[in-house]
Amino acid sequence: MTGAPNASFQIGQNTRLHYIDNIRALLMSMGVILHAGFITDLWLADGVNYLSSLFRMNFFILICGYFAAYGLSKRSLGSFITSRSINFGIPVLIGLLVLNPLTNFFIYQTFVEPISLVAFLSPSFQPAADMPIELNWLLHMWFLIVVLFYCLLISVFVKIAEFSITERSVLYLTDKIRSRALQTFILAITLATFCLGARVFHRLTFELILDEQYVNFLVQALSWYTPYFLFGILLYRHPKLMEILVAPAWGVVAFGLIVLAGYEFLNAMLEAHVGALIAEAGELFVKGFASFVICSALLNLFRKYAGKTNTLLRFLADASYTVYVVHFLMISIVQYCFKVIGFSNNMNYFVSMLAAYAASLLVHKFIVQKNVLAALLLNGKRPKAWRTSTQATRNI
Repeated sequence: MTGAPNASFQIGQNTRLHYIDNIRALLMSMGVILHAGFITDLWLADGVNYLSSLFRMNFFILICGYFAAYGLSKRSLGSFITSRSINFGIPVLIGLLVLNPLTNFFIYQTFVEPISLVAFLSPSFQPAADMPIELNWLLHMWFLIVVLFYCLLISVFVKIAEFSITERSVLYLTDKIRSRALQTFILAITLATFCLGARVFHRLTFELILDEQYVNFLVQALSWYTPYFLFGILLYRHPKLMEILVAPAWGVVAFGLIVLAGYEFLNAMLEAHVGALIAEAGELFVKGFASFVICSALLNLFRKYAGKTNTLLRFLADASYTVYVVHFLMISIVQYCFKVIGFSNNMNYFVSMLAAYAASLLVHKFIVQKNVLAALLLNGKRPKAWRTSTQATRNI
């Protein structure tokens, strides 16, 4: 590890990075707005979808890598894998076996026709061919599956982070290059290049041999977000690298956003002149660059202006995992009910996003926080007695 830890960037024994908690709570609520948008074609829903595709999941994966490295530094590899398997694995199982089937059930009723739950879950059920939205058994649980796989492979990521070429590259960037603009630009270019390379790798390999839709989607996500998880680990190992990310050169941030806007405006013309494949590669690279600078800008702004916490913010941060796990089911139930009442799709969109978010928070407040079993099933939180017993066993 290089550099001296800074309380603004590193997790201490008695410190917590509140600005990261606050960003996480904001982006989780953004997910509710995103998934409520399936019922409408309003520009707001399209805009949220576009913004989310730019940086939201990249940011989550990056933070997961950072905290994975932190968690591994506090325990053995076996203990870390066991903990993360429970944290992510149990909510995934509950999501795939219980929450997602119910979510799809209400989605089908909202967009197609009434049907009994028994008939919907029957092996002989065939969805209508003209469904305006595809039923997907993964839904948003793909993210937890991907993070779980990353955590199971944490030793591989750490080994890559320990490569001499990795260490030398980071040290050269943080210690030899003095220009913050150049440091920010190099990081953005590097991450965009690796993300593009991961997508090309998937396109040329797994996409050609995997026929199963959901398996291919998971492998695709695993390859696409790998650079961000590895980068998160490097951020924890190298505090000076984190300082660059959290305090970027704003000229580079502006440059990335301007190039993104220009590419979106000229995309059709570029595709006509250089071909669809090259234009797509250019678009992915530009979006990768923009994704990095947006994540960096968010961290900077929240550290400066939202770095403190209070009772409400602590609750929202604590509830963010519950919100992620249950919000899609809440949205599907609320939108079905409002459609039965007679709300228009646009009105349903606005009301359902608020109602579903409130319902998710209530689930956390009155179920997850009050019931040990619910906390285990929906948050992957082991009971204190179980954790104490496990710790005692490790100390024998």
